[in-house]
Amino acid sequence: MQVFLEDRDFSGAESVGDRKNQEDFHAFQLMDRGEGLLLVLADGMGGHEAGEVASSMAVDSFVLNFRQHGAQSIPVKLGAALQSADNSLANHIASHRQSEGMGCTLVGAYVSSACLYWISVGDSPLYLFRKGKLRQINEDHSMAPEIEKSLKAGKLTPEEARNHPNRNALRSAVMGEGHSPLVDCPAKPFPLAPGDLILLASDGVQSLSGSEIADVLTKHINMPMQEVATVLLRAVQKKQRRNQDNTTVQLVRIPLNTTAPKRRLRSRWILVCSAIVMIVVIFGTYALFDKIGLTIDLNALLQMK
Repeated sequence: MQVFLEDRDFSGAESVGDRKNQEDFHAFQLMDRGEGLLLVLADGMGGHEAGEVASSMAVDSFVLNFRQHGAQSIPVKLGAALQSADNSLANHIASHRQSEGMGCTLVGAYVSSACLYWISVGDSPLYLFRKGKLRQINEDHSMAPEIEKSLKAGKLTPEEARNHPNRNALRSAVMGEGHSPLVDCPAKPFPLAPGDLILLASDGVQSLSGSEIADVLTKHINMPMQEVATVLLRAVQKKQRRNQDNTTVQLVRIPLNTTAPKRRLRSRWILVCSAIVMIVVIFGTYALFDKIGLTIDLNALLQMK
């Protein structure tokens, strides 16, 4: 999928990896007359087919609620959309008892040319790539951060931390339980700069290290985002990790030129040109009448009934 919105380039791609089912689900939605972009990605879990059902239902409910919600505040809309996603899972589980235990991680992000808002539950990363440097800007709700704390405190050796059996266990997820234990949703917008690249992904992309992801983005930064997404997935596949998880990436590039949208400028230019043409026609008509000896009494014309 690739769409150019003014100068903004965004795309998404997915790979099943070494799994039987694709349990990731993602979507883009243009908002606010094309001046905003909503990205949503969910990574499903819960046994045979339940994960893909959970992720698709959560994303669909999230997008629909965000579009229809009347609030002006983006964080409020993101929170309501997340609650709607959780409710949709709860309703499904209530009528399909075999689906009990299903759930998903979820990241929703709203992007404009100036700032970024997000809400996330789980371990799907949201990265910012700026001037050759990559950093994860949302919280990781897996056990990995807690294990790293134990490592820094000297409670674990580097090898124990690296191979910890609970490293990828989730501390929070969307499970249809009415709330998620941990939710990351900053109230203030994250400022963006021209040329920034936003990468939203499922945790399958973390088969690559942060430096490896940054290398791929650096080498292909001038390519369309559709091609960059494909290159990232190929890099994950080249790792040939046993039981490689599903991998999904969503990429958005902020334009270098953040002036008024071209469409709006073009419309204004058409209006200006039309006004100039009308003025020329009016004065040309007066000049023609004057040349042939005719006069027009405007006041008389305006008073006619």
